Amino acid sequence: MNINLLPWREERRRLRDRKMLANGVLVWILCGGLVFAGYTFFINEQRNQERRNDYLNAEISKLDEKIKEIKELRTRKDNLLVRMEVIQNLQQERKKVVHLFDDIVRKLPEGVYYRSMTKNKSNFSLDGTAQSNARVSDLMNRLDSSEWFENAKLNVIDVTPSSGVRLSQFKLKVSEEKNKANDLSGVN
Repeated sequence: MNINLLPWREERRRLRDRKMLANGVLVWILCGGLVFAGYTFFINEQRNQERRNDYLNAEISKLDEKIKEIKELRTRKDNLLVRMEVIQNLQQERKKVVHLFDDIVRKLPEGVYYRSMTKNKSNFSLDGTAQSNARVSDLMNRLDSSEWFENAKLNVIDVTPSSGVRLSQFKLKVSEEKNKANDLSGVN
C-alpha cells in the first residue's frame, strides 16, 4: 500500500507560506506605521519647539523694549540729576552773591565810592574813588575783617585833584573767604 503524502505537505507548505506572507505584510505595515508615528511625533515636536522659540523671541523683544525704556529712563534720571545739581549750585551761588554784595556794601566806609567791580572766579577787582588814602586803608581793613572776604590787596592808588579837592583813585583786589565760599549750608 502506497500513501501519497505530497498533497497534504503541499497544502501545509502553502498555508505556511500564506501565513508568512501575511506576517511579513503585517510586519511591513507595523514598521510603516511606526515610521509614520515617529515621523509625526518628531514633526509635532519640531512644531512645538518652533512655537516655543517664537514665544521666547516675542518675550525677548518685549524685554528688549523694556530694557530700552529703562535705559531711556536712566538717561532722563541722570539728566534730571545733573539739572538738579546745577540748580542747587545756582541756588547756593545766588545766596553767596547776595551775601557778598551785602557785605561789600556794608564794609564801605564813608567817603569811599565804587566805580566798577569785576569778578573772576573767587577774586574781585574793585575800582573806586576815596576822599583820602586813609579811607582806602580803612576799606581794606574792613574787607580783611569780613567773614566773606580775605586778602585785600591794593594794586594802584593815584591822588588826583578834582574840582579843587584831592581824590584818591584806587584799584583793589580781594578774594572770597574760602570757608564761606565752599560752605553755605547754614546760610538761608
